[in-house]
Amino acid sequence: MTSSELRNEIIAELRKVRAPSKVARNLGIDIRLVLPIADDLSGTPRVLREEQFGGFGRPELRDFIAGRKRAHETWDNEEPTIAEARANYEAGTHDMATGRDGDWLILYSIPQRRVTPRPDYFQPEV
Repeated sequence: MTSSELRNEIIAELRKVRAPSKVARNLGIDIRLVLPIADDLSGTPRVLREEQFGGFGRPELRDFIAGRKRAHETWDNEEPTIAEARANYEAGTHDMATGRDGDWLILYSIPQRRVTPRPDYFQPEV
């Protein structure tokens, strides 16, 4: 596929779903190929978010960090701390939340006093 064909395909998909991350996922391409085209179409360049805490989020939550990634990347669910956080969530011993600091997404795993099991929560639906 030529670059102009790919650009046209990206534009068509952006007009359908409007979200660059969904376009990248639907077309099986890196989001970094989609973002400049999305910016061109919107007429407004993407403004990078300012980091307030060095990309690690609020200091009082740092003990609960299970993982972090750039916003345009995907989570590596096989990474040990993320896999453990997901298992703890399913066991009901922890809650999970996502925060943001600049262009960083931060995954938190926060222990809970009350146990509420969520078996197979991360299993795909059949």
